[in-house]
Amino acid sequence: MYTANILGKEGEDFALQYLLAKGFTLRVKNYRFRKAEVDLLMMDGEELVAVEVKTRSSELFGAPQNFLSAQQQRRIGQAVNAYIEEHDLCYEVRFDIVALCKEATDWTVEHIRNAFYYID
Repeated sequence: MYTANILGKEGEDFALQYLLAKGFTLRVKNYRFRKAEVDLLMMDGEELVAVEVKTRSSELFGAPQNFLSAQQQRRIGQAVNAYIEEHDLCYEVRFDIVALCKEATDWTVEHIRNAFYYID
């Protein structure tokens, strides 16, 4: 049986490969700012995309994307702002969720573009 940390890491790796195959490019993985972590910061053309990866072993208790609280969204937004300022960037920003469910060796993927909005 997987622990949550191992499953989460596998999910992040799977999501990264999934997005790279879709033409995204990676800027940074697991960017931290204060109490927040952005799983993946990627480029989709000229747009900076903050990707939150939600991985579950079952949807018995709900879809993975339903486990992102308003507080987590706020923290992710603050972290992205910090990253932009730190690197003196000027990009449009989008917040996506990649929701994954791994049952045995099968993955189901739902990529939700513009999953939430952050206004500072």
